[in-house]
Amino acid sequence: MVGRAFGLNPERVVSGILDVVEVSESDRGIALRAAVLLSRYGLSTFDAFHAAFAEDEEIISSDGVYDKVGLRRIRL
Repeated sequence: MVGRAFGLNPERVVSGILDVVEVSESDRGIALRAAVLLSRYGLSTFDAFHAAFAEDEEIISSDGVYDKVGLRRIRL
């Protein structure tokens, strides 16, 4: 995310964008959850969105980063 390079809070950036862009309610929730994961756990943008889409389901990955956010991971 560009915001990270400038030291911006991902939650505030995404929230601001969602105030001016029309997005479905489910996509809004995913974007906000990804922003929280970015700021709280320092995940990459890709990992944050992957985890946000997975919600509380299992995720298949060899990346241990998902363990620290509490997702059940099926290890590759």
